[in-house]
Amino acid sequence: MTPEHQQFLERLDRSRPAVLAVADWLRWNGRTVTVPEVRFAPSADMHEEYADNGDMFLPDGQIVEVKHITRCFTSAADWPFREFFIDTEARVARLGNNVAAYIVLSADYAAMGMVIPKNSREHWYVSEKVNGNTGKSARRVTCTLEHVTFRPFEKRFAHYCHCCKWGAFGVGDKWFCREHRPHSSGSGIPAIS
Repeated sequence: MTPEHQQFLERLDRSRPAVLAVADWLRWNGRTVTVPEVRFAPSADMHEEYADNGDMFLPDGQIVEVKHITRCFTSAADWPFREFFIDTEARVARLGNNVAAYIVLSADYAAMGMVIPKNSREHWYVSEKVNGNTGKSARRVTCTLEHVTFRPFEKRFAHYCHCCKWGAFGVGDKWFCREHRPHSSGSGIPAIS
């Protein structure tokens, strides 16, 4: 496995809690969503066989895409970029008109920016930018901030295990599912590996 592919898999794995948090938020607000299982390609040359068709799905088949950025924001006033990154040109083309919303969460999960394609697609444009994760140039679909809805994000069920299952067992600032919860040592201090 190449180092680039390993880094991609790690980023994909780290994105899961944000997807689950948005799914929980949508459910809390009365929406039904399905979050598909993530499949990890064993090598970069097999990525097309493992490409997902969306982060989550509404009952009508529409997709909700989720990104979690490493910077905090609360509104357009403190959004850390000049424009709003929707997705890569290739992914937007592949998903077509099947996306109901593109959502970006703040690093601290306190806010979200949301673009609704049916209300804004005519204002999208392609820009060439360097991807901060890979350092490679990529063609991205973007829009100006006036076409983004910013709002507080009420993270309802915020505790997830590293495996992305709901974490009911808290130890320090980490949460664990039943399967991965640490067992106490003789001293009464949880043993975390």
